[in-house]
Amino acid sequence: MKRILNLFKKAKINNIPSAFVLLISLAFTSACLNTENVNITPKRTIENIRVTDNIITQSSLLNAILDSPEIKSNLALHQAALVNIEVEKTARNFRTDVTASGGLHKKFPGNSNAATANINAYKLINDSGQTDRKINLAINIANQSKISANILIDQHIEHLLQAFVKHSAAEKRIKIFDTYFDVYREKEVLITSAVEQGFLSNSDYLEIKKSINKLRSDKAKAKLDENTSHNFLKLKLNQHYVKSIAEIEKNFAPSSMIPFDQQNTFNQKLLKLKENALDIKLELQKANGLPLANLQTSITSPNSTNTSATLFAGVSISFFRNDGGKSVKTIKRIKEQLKSIRHEKQNNILKMQIARKELESFKIFYDLEKKILIERKRDARDQLLDLDLLLKAGKIKIHEYINVIITNSEIDLYEINLETELLNKILAVGIVSNQTCSLIALCDRDSLILELKSNVNRN
Repeated sequence: MKRILNLFKKAKINNIPSAFVLLISLAFTSACLNTENVNITPKRTIENIRVTDNIITQSSLLNAILDSPEIKSNLALHQAALVNIEVEKTARNFRTDVTASGGLHKKFPGNSNAATANINAYKLINDSGQTDRKINLAINIANQSKISANILIDQHIEHLLQAFVKHSAAEKRIKIFDTYFDVYREKEVLITSAVEQGFLSNSDYLEIKKSINKLRSDKAKAKLDENTSHNFLKLKLNQHYVKSIAEIEKNFAPSSMIPFDQQNTFNQKLLKLKENALDIKLELQKANGLPLANLQTSITSPNSTNTSATLFAGVSISFFRNDGGKSVKTIKRIKEQLKSIRHEKQNNILKMQIARKELESFKIFYDLEKKILIERKRDARDQLLDLDLLLKAGKIKIHEYINVIITNSEIDLYEINLETELLNKILAVGIVSNQTCSLIALCDRDSLILELKSNVNRN
């Protein structure tokens, strides 16, 4: 402190250059005070956090997802939220500010140059817990960003599995079409001959062509599904495509039961955090009018009206008496937001229950249909063999045989569609409960995806 006072005494305030020397000295001394009284820690900014590093796991599928720009962006937001916790903690640190002014001071008669400088130092003593609340809010928001990242990862898994199911179903349908088209081609010469010789009416021939063309159209749609789903998987999985597909084929277990914990899904956890955050904001508003106490020291340089430096050291207390009703209105808004979150939590539970019941009901239907399909396929196969013999013996018309071929193809296609619908129902439960990852062995009910792998390392 003596050092500062000596600077004030030595400075010639009526000389502008000397005033700037004083200002520079004050700023330097301020920095020294800050260094002596505060534990200096390395700066941690968003720029120097390695949020773009590649996260490597033993799962090629998870590696592909974590390489997604959308996921990386979300994880970067999580890192920013972590930094914000440290930002809020700085409210407890020692703070200084320096102000200076220079110009012309009017005296009668005559003018004189004038300059003044002021340095203030503050240290928070008590703010009625507001800083603690802000820190807790920042921690809450960081946790929200982490849950949000996991929800986004699960959504990526959902989209990949949906595309995989679509691609697999399309491949199976195309194989069925090709099988029956081969059978049709074997009889195509016989059909043409029957038409030419008058054994097959033109009307029956056109009916056969209509049915075959419909199958061709359905195959084209299946080919479109195959291409679009393949392209989606290739783009999403990128260089991880081959290994990721192999991983899905190995681990995808749609028959496994999805954990059905209505309260501990990612969405429910996120809503709970948002609810807690609003509670903290409510406390912040209620404490707005409470006193704020700072330890304050200020030094003001001599000036043209006061040739001595001024030193103040003490405690400053501030609080507002009236904010125009802003706090009251804000509290009302927060309470309405809390009501909205409670309704949203109930709605999430309802959606999970509906999806679960739909799956249970469809599973009963599926099991019955599978038993019936086994009989239908056996009967259709036997019928086709018998008709083939009758056709060779000339005891049936060719269009009867073709109609049975088309019926058999429809039975096989129906079976594929039935299985695909079951998989989509299972995925629907995983989607609403944020547990799609459980179908591919990438999570369990008690672990967040980002915390699950003990072997996760950064390059």
